[in-house]
Amino acid sequence: MQGRWWSRHWVTSLFLILYLLCGISGNGITIQYEIWTGNNWSSIGASGAVFGVLGAMLILLIDRRKQLAGAILLRRWGLMILFSLMIGASSKEVNNVAHIGGLLSGMLMTWISSSDFCQ
Repeated sequence: MQGRWWSRHWVTSLFLILYLLCGISGNGITIQYEIWTGNNWSSIGASGAVFGVLGAMLILLIDRRKQLAGAILLRRWGLMILFSLMIGASSKEVNNVAHIGGLLSGMLMTWISSSDFCQ
């Protein structure tokens, strides 16, 4: 049900731009973190971009909570993000810096230009 709402309201090309920029941001923040702390690790993947999309959807849920299933859906979405970050933090193999960087960049980009992402 919610999937149809997202696909109707998000412009496909802007979604792709958001996805790519969040992935770049998450990895860029990881590089900055590695330089700052001196800890280097191998990391590859698109999870920063996925978390960016989650962050963007969270901002849209906050903005449109009355149109959708209300506060319950917003709480579920927030808990899903929180649990995903907690699971990532419990493993040394997961680049949580990219997750947080992607999440924050997706939230910020959507907050700044939310009218551009929705029709």
